[in-house]
Amino acid sequence: MRTGHPTMARRRSCHALLALTGLAGAFALASCRSVVDSGITYRDCDRNKVGEGFDVGSTIEALSEKCWEIANDDDNVFVDDGDLILRMKDRSAEPQRWGFGTQGPMIFQHFEGNFVMAARLEVLEKQYGSLCLPPDNEVGLVVRQTVPELAWTTVLISPFDVDDPCESTGEPEFPIQARVRRSAETDWGPEALERGPDDTGIAFREGETDVAVCRFEGTVTYYYRDPATTVDEPTWLPIGEPVETGANPVDVGPTASGGQELEVEGHFTWVGYSDRDVGDGCTGQLQLLTLPVLE
Repeated sequence: MRTGHPTMARRRSCHALLALTGLAGAFALASCRSVVDSGITYRDCDRNKVGEGFDVGSTIEALSEKCWEIANDDDNVFVDDGDLILRMKDRSAEPQRWGFGTQGPMIFQHFEGNFVMAARLEVLEKQYGSLCLPPDNEVGLVVRQTVPELAWTTVLISPFDVDDPCESTGEPEFPIQARVRRSAETDWGPEALERGPDDTGIAFREGETDVAVCRFEGTVTYYYRDPATTVDEPTWLPIGEPVETGANPVDVGPTASGGQELEVEGHFTWVGYSDRDVGDGCTGQLQLLTLPVLE
């Protein structure tokens, strides 16, 4: 369990952004654009039952050696204090969100067939580390197809029932929801909203949630871990209905999406993934992953 105010301390350390401009330019796509760079290349990597803990000392350079790629970045993706962090830049010439032909910052793995990816993440207001977030400031996972046409679907978490006005100097307790969204120009399924049993939220701890996405035989399903279950014996509950996306290659990974006010920051403490082909669908895919012990 946490003691004191580690979230706020972590936020203060995050103001010193890593100088990644040169690195990001080497392998990232341009910021938040609807036309994807066709010149991007993918390397062969072992994606069978991988777990990334982003321990102290981990760097973007080290992640790139493991086939992680960054897209739509405006110096918004970095590693600090044992977390992979995605945040909204204070001022940007273009939107930093998923929707209406634009994309948010993302860091991803490339998958050709069946896959599963799970993440332990925390959604925060970036200045004070609280949950006082305006609407449509969210973090989560994205599945993005770039050929034969651009199409994407996301699962994004955010607080709900936020006070208005909201006091941003502490750590108010608001429940967490998950929303599935899709690119409007595709038929990748309907949107869905999940607020847990009796609208009590889906977080196992304030602002922190385990979510997952799985594709099996052309169908994508999103999940959250029932916070009443342990990491040793997790129960993964679906969010919305399965989405038919087909079997085209996709980019999958952590992402963030800002609304009119760019206030959100996502902390990913762990991401696990596998492209191993198992015969019992997403249930078997999820069992391939070993969730980290709660701190």
